[in-house]
Amino acid sequence: MLLLMYVELFIAVKVFTLDFRFIWPFFRLFTFERFIQFLVYIPVFAIFFLLNNSKIFASNRRPEARLSGGKAFFSNWYHNALSMVGGILIIVLIEYIPFFLTIGPGADLLFTPTFGGPFMSLLIVFVPQVLVFSLLCTYIYKKTGNVFTGALLVASMACWIVTGGSAIL
Repeated sequence: MLLLMYVELFIAVKVFTLDFRFIWPFFRLFTFERFIQFLVYIPVFAIFFLLNNSKIFASNRRPEARLSGGKAFFSNWYHNALSMVGGILIIVLIEYIPFFLTIGPGADLLFTPTFGGPFMSLLIVFVPQVLVFSLLCTYIYKKTGNVFTGALLVASMACWIVTGGSAIL
């Protein structure tokens, strides 16, 4: 699946001179250095998403989880998404509610400016990312019945975003 994504990205970049971006380039073609970084980081991402998905799917076993159809899928996805994005969403709300009310960044108001700044401003981007990741994990879990496929796919995508699309190097 990732190879297909990479080929599509390669064609988009080389033929149409497009990149896949939202705020910053998410998926970019790897340079040799960035590919080495990907190989270094992927074990950490894989362990995290395997543990994360295992815990979420095990703790969210409900009678509705075994049902099929759209309503059952969205019920499962809702619970999984809330489990995956809940903590980040609380931090984003603490940071951005005062900010949008023009009081100031929430972390700066509650703690010190050390906790605010660029780190907090990027957190809002993680919410849609994690929602998409939870959608993929739920769909793949419903299709395969195991957490490994979805966890490894999402871990690879998240690692690709961090190593391929970030400002490191």
